[in-house]
Amino acid sequence: MVSVNLGAGEFQHPVLTEKYNDNQWHHVVVERRSREIAILVDGLLQQTGATTGVFSMLSSNVLYVGGSANTFKLTQGKVNSNFRGCLKKVTYKADSISLDITELARTKHDLINIKGDVLFDKCENLVHSTPVTFATPESMVKVPYALAQKSGVITFQFQTNERNGLLMYSGSVQGSSDFFGLELLEGYLYLVLDLGSGAIKIQASTLMVTDGLPHKVMVTYNGKQGKVSVDGVEVEYTTKGNSEQLDLDGTLYIGAAAEGSQLPREMWVGSLGYGYVGCMQDVFIDGKVKDLSKFAEEQEIHGMTQECHPTRHQCTARPCLHDGICTEGWNRFLCDCSATGYFGPSCNEAATTLSFNGEQYVKISLPQESRAEAEDISLRFKTRRQGGLLFATLSQKTSDKMVLTLEGGRARLDVNLGSGSTTLYVGSGLSDDQWHTVHIRRRLTNIQLRVDRDIVENGKLVGAATLLRVNNLYLGSYTSGTEDGSKILDIDAIAAGGMQSDEESRHSNFAGQMQQFIFNKKPYFELAQTEAMSSFIEVTADFADTGPDATCSPNSCDNRGRCVQNWDTYVCNCDMTSFSGARCNEESIAYRFGDSRPGLIMFTYPESERPDTQTDHLAVGFSTTTNQERTTLLQVISGNSNDFVELELVNGIIFALYNMGTIPHPIGDTFTKVNDGKYHIVRFTRAGANSTIQVDDEPIQTKHPPGAQLGVFNNQAQIYVGGKMGRDGSIEAPFKGTMAGLVFNGKRVLDLAESNDAKITILGDVEKTNITSLLPVKITQATSQPAISTPPYSKSKNVQSTSPMKATSTGSIETTTAVPDTTTVKKPLTTKQVITTKRMTTITSIEQTTPYGSHTTDDIVFTGSGCSSDDEDCTNGSGSTDDIVIPTVEVSTPPILEVVTSRKPHSTTTPLPVTTSDCKEDEEDCGSGSGEGTTPDIFLPVPEVTPETTSPTEKTHQPETSSAGIQSTKSTTANPVVDTSLDGLTKTVIYETSRTVPVSTKTPPEGENTGQTLGGGGIHLGGMNIAVIIGIIVGVLVALLILIFIIYKVKKRSNGSYKIDESKNYADVKQPLQANGDKTHHVNGSSPAKTKKGDVKEWYV
Repeated sequence: MVSVNLGAGEFQHPVLTEKYNDNQWHHVVVERRSREIAILVDGLLQQTGATTGVFSMLSSNVLYVGGSANTFKLTQGKVNSNFRGCLKKVTYKADSISLDITELARTKHDLINIKGDVLFDKCENLVHSTPVTFATPESMVKVPYALAQKSGVITFQFQTNERNGLLMYSGSVQGSSDFFGLELLEGYLYLVLDLGSGAIKIQASTLMVTDGLPHKVMVTYNGKQGKVSVDGVEVEYTTKGNSEQLDLDGTLYIGAAAEGSQLPREMWVGSLGYGYVGCMQDVFIDGKVKDLSKFAEEQEIHGMTQECHPTRHQCTARPCLHDGICTEGWNRFLCDCSATGYFGPSCNEAATTLSFNGEQYVKISLPQESRAEAEDISLRFKTRRQGGLLFATLSQKTSDKMVLTLEGGRARLDVNLGSGSTTLYVGSGLSDDQWHTVHIRRRLTNIQLRVDRDIVENGKLVGAATLLRVNNLYLGSYTSGTEDGSKILDIDAIAAGGMQSDEESRHSNFAGQMQQFIFNKKPYFELAQTEAMSSFIEVTADFADTGPDATCSPNSCDNRGRCVQNWDTYVCNCDMTSFSGARCNEESIAYRFGDSRPGLIMFTYPESERPDTQTDHLAVGFSTTTNQERTTLLQVISGNSNDFVELELVNGIIFALYNMGTIPHPIGDTFTKVNDGKYHIVRFTRAGANSTIQVDDEPIQTKHPPGAQLGVFNNQAQIYVGGKMGRDGSIEAPFKGTMAGLVFNGKRVLDLAESNDAKITILGDVEKTNITSLLPVKITQATSQPAISTPPYSKSKNVQSTSPMKATSTGSIETTTAVPDTTTVKKPLTTKQVITTKRMTTITSIEQTTPYGSHTTDDIVFTGSGCSSDDEDCTNGSGSTDDIVIPTVEVSTPPILEVVTSRKPHSTTTPLPVTTSDCKEDEEDCGSGSGEGTTPDIFLPVPEVTPETTSPTEKTHQPETSSAGIQSTKSTTANPVVDTSLDGLTKTVIYETSRTVPVSTKTPPEGENTGQTLGGGGIHLGGMNIAVIIGIIVGVLVALLILIFIIYKVKKRSNGSYKIDESKNYADVKQPLQANGDKTHHVNGSSPAKTKKGDVKEWYV
């Protein structure tokens, strides 16, 4: 690329005939005559042209060769790095001036200023190293090269988004304190260097360099002086003392330090336990390339790859279980489990719990003394005592100590590094027998004490000392019969301040439970159970059990089953496992398809039970050896649109294909072939247009289609298993193999087929079988990767994305539903059900079991909002049809209807709110179609029987309708009381509103209960139906009278001219439309008010 600017505009021409990074010499000549430009490469004329404007003189006073201090700015962003390679015979001629640049530079002429690593007379063949990725903090490469003692240059390029890591380190020879190191701390690059007269620590980058972008680093040193350049920005330094040379051991460690080695205290990443995770390439030491991929291959380093791919977001899939905090790493996720009762890469393993009785302790003896300027410490505990020792450090040679205790229910931290003690307090009421987490973070003299993620206290240590020496760690108590206790604690001053009684004040030891003691990334409670560390860790405390059988634990459910915690027990949800049974460890019903001819199992939804779904969940286990190009395992189709979900094999690779009304979206695992005859489990989830798919334990694949997408599967009608039905009734793309445990949105289709369900049709060659011989080694919850998660749904506010079960501070496990049940089913009402009269997309009742004797809690009811919750056009027949419409007569005050049928014990009844869309004054805005309004919700009261009689109190409910059409109820006092008994009379109170509800004229299906009682609940509607019929007759008579009057008036009018307002005719057209075809309505559901026309009168009947 050649660019010339003489002041009137830039001339820029690329030379595109061939590539010139072929490691061959090329000769380039650029000639300018006034405004005419000529470019020659290797003796051939490549380009000619002329600059713009009338200027012909080039004014300059500086000439750069090979780059500049800020190439990005100099080239206005066209180039961001300097030239790397060889140049020779660089000459510049202008009028009478002729300069041989390379010769002047080689002889160090006064006109030439050389920056950086420029070598003369040593031009060798260029070798660019292959980029490598350090995939784990333990990945490390040893480069057998001793840095030059007097002067040298190190250059490399790195790329990461992890804030801490060790880039390079080289230690000293025996008897010397020299070392060289580069580290990343909190996102910044630091140079740590010691020539033997004292270490220096220099922040080499002014901006954070852990942004995922490549950064070029050059370190130049010459005796005591040197500089570090990061992306062309230089920082100079001068070392301490009189030493002027590096005496190193001849090995440069890249990515991590050697196992068992202790880094200098000034290198904090060493004491904090961080290694480098990211990419690195183009490592040059004193002008010589160091091919890291070659060294890694020779040294058989694990956790390194010869590539550098940009990182993908990992935390969107919510991989951290049990409320762990997820942080994005370099092509990995990082889970902070310190505030949970779990550990592991995904917080999926139960943490070790130790129980202390007030006399027990844990003593950790470090293999060698720790000398550090930074610590990260965390500990979970629960206790009923207001005082006691949590942990303490001990140095055998100095008075250094760090002591964490409970004092009066508060956390107290005492730190003394030899120049005075500093005390911090944080929290209150920590002796409430609940789990609490304490975090300690120290950097030099700055220290932070935090409890439970939100209560923080910052402090500064006394004096200038920064080094904490540690030989032993104690938890719970100090060792009996030694002098360690007096070194750790001043019993009179610290032990039990703030205790309530003299008896308790003598307890300086901890009584309770502890978890998650992590000291600089080392989980010592877990290490205590390993053979390698058993000799260094003395434990007299008791290892607690994982918990009662009635509480969810990671081992409660096998094969990735989801544990659902109830009041006093738990159940295993096996829908996404392909297994069944109480613990998801039993074989599910299996069928074999297509041995002799194609076979198909078809499930048909009843017309009144066809759901509209915004989320779908599918899991199936299968085994096949088919070599067909395309075969279908499952297909779900709509009854009134082109919406579908399909699971298929394409050349042995599993794909899911779905379309919600825009375009088909494929998602698959292209890295795994599944037609190998082995048993595989596929899990597919959809939330709107987003989806995930996972095969066995392989990584979860996600899809987030860009742009505006529809996300509702309308009117699910048929599920085909083993193929799909053609228009001529034939089976297309038939599956040949075995399927088991198929679950789609909670429906176990194969189980229904085995029980001869009336909704199942079996065609062709389908035979029941078992999968015993196909099953691999059982996958347990503790060893498996996190279960597939539902992708976030971005289109609708009604969809709720929830996490898996999470540990609470009491050790129990809270469970939340993965997605609301989106199936709308018409069936007889039970005691905790809700009837709605609208075309619903979602209705879910979430119930918590209540122990006997406690008060009755209210149900939480989620209702959809008719067509407004569907992002597609609502048409007749889409989704569920209207179930029950209760007509009411409009009155000025809401009356109370009482129907007495039987006597029963006291129970509470939820009032009946009835809502309709606000039509205001324009009747043309009221309708029942898509886009014309919101179909009303009608809630019928259903009695909830309590074990004892309650006193009657007053309770009123006011319906409140949100902008989405979802009705909520605000209660002020108490429910009305209804007396019920098994053989007595029932007294039910029904509240009516003053709005008029349209009357349904739909004929109930044959055989359906059309009487006056709903589901045996004791609610009679005969009186209401009579009132409605009378009201209809009166309305019709009034309408006929009005019509006769209008006809009479029109006939008597003359045929004179009159004015017509045409805007009224097109008022409906001018209304703006939503993206799904609905008209835009106000927040309350009504249309915008229209301007009243004074000179136009129109009648609508």
